[in-house]
Amino acid sequence: MAVVGDRHEALGGGDLTNGTFATVHSLALRGTLQQLPEASEDLIRAGLVSSTPAGYTLTQLGHRRHRAFLDMERRLLDLGLLEMAYAALPAVTRQLREIVLDWEAGDARDRRRLVGPLCAIVESIELILRRSAAVAPRFEAYRARLDTAKRRLLDSELEYAVDPDVESILTVWREMNEDYLQTLGCAHDEGDL
Repeated sequence: MAVVGDRHEALGGGDLTNGTFATVHSLALRGTLQQLPEASEDLIRAGLVSSTPAGYTLTQLGHRRHRAFLDMERRLLDLGLLEMAYAALPAVTRQLREIVLDWEAGDARDRRRLVGPLCAIVESIELILRRSAAVAPRFEAYRARLDTAKRRLLDSELEYAVDPDVESILTVWREMNEDYLQTLGCAHDEGDL
């Protein structure tokens, strides 16, 4: 069983099950969001989130609450299974890093040649994300988001490769990698993007 015990019972119907954790966790991973999910006004009233010119961000209290939520979730997850799923990801991330460096150094023709290898990288982690989602269901969203970026890239929208201003493959990958590291309690590696 991927989740230890009944999540709702173990938390007494707490914040991990009502969407608060998802929003706070997303802000902790991304830094800012241009829009908050519906019904997030309570997070602002509670002092967990503030509005800035760059977007919504966690306050100091929000960061402390996120850490508490994450620690609570970590006690409920089978981290051994998640770690096994994650084990292959750093090597794939290093491959992606090489493609990103070539992408940034290349011209439009070089970039078009890199679309196939970049999409193959995304496809290569499908099993990793499926296994991870069996432990922590939020990892399924990364698979869908990466697939969307891949489809847009294949439709000749080249910004969906590495552009930080859209939900590009690189943008989603960085968030996903940070999610693994925080959930597993790992340090950053020099090969991280």
